Amino acid sequence: MTQEKLNISDRFDIDDIRKIRDYNAERYLNMTTAEIIAEVNGNAEEIIKRYGLKPIAII
Repeated sequence: MTQEKLNISDRFDIDDIRKIRDYNAERYLNMTTAEIIAEVNGNAEEIIKRYGLKPIAII
C-alpha cells in the first residue's frame, strides 16, 4: 500500500533516504519503463523551471 505523502524528518537522514527509495520502488512496481521515464522527466522539467536551471542534454 503506497502512502499518499512521505513523512520526511527535519534532519533528512539515511532513514529518510530509505523511505524515499522504498516509496518509489513500491510506486514503480505497476508502471512500465516508459511510464517511469516520463514521470522522472516531467519532475525534472518542473524542477528546472522552478529554480531557473539550464537543462543539459545527456547523450
